[in-house]
Amino acid sequence: MKKRILLLACLCLCAAMLASCADLLQPMNALAASSKLDKIEQDCLKKGYDVARVSESEMNSVIESIVSEEGIMLEGPAVGMLTYSYEEQDAFIMATVIATSSAKDAKTLSGAMRNMTDAALSESLTVEISQSGLIVTMLQIYG
Repeated sequence: MKKRILLLACLCLCAAMLASCADLLQPMNALAASSKLDKIEQDCLKKGYDVARVSESEMNSVIESIVSEEGIMLEGPAVGMLTYSYEEQDAFIMATVIATSSAKDAKTLSGAMRNMTDAALSESLTVEISQSGLIVTMLQIYG
């Protein structure tokens, strides 16, 4: 009986430690995501794309609309968002890049965005959504 109580106490302690580790990782992930977003912005500027950082309130509005429309929950806040656009041959490409503080949130968000855009596709519009770690990118290709 004593061994079972000790085992149960150890399991509870391990679960508590894992939960606190997730809370500690979120700020580090936010810094990493912000750094990746800065790098994407610099790469786009070097290529001559039209780049704009989205304000925090506008970003929160976009995220909230996705969350409410798709009925999903995110674990943490979005870190930042930017848009860029460029022309390539016969197409105009507009991209939205969202940085999250959790890879799980990025996966959830990209899935929700896929669901939302599937209904909006047409012959003149192609949408590509990708997720890489903490970053979600949506390319809208017109043409």
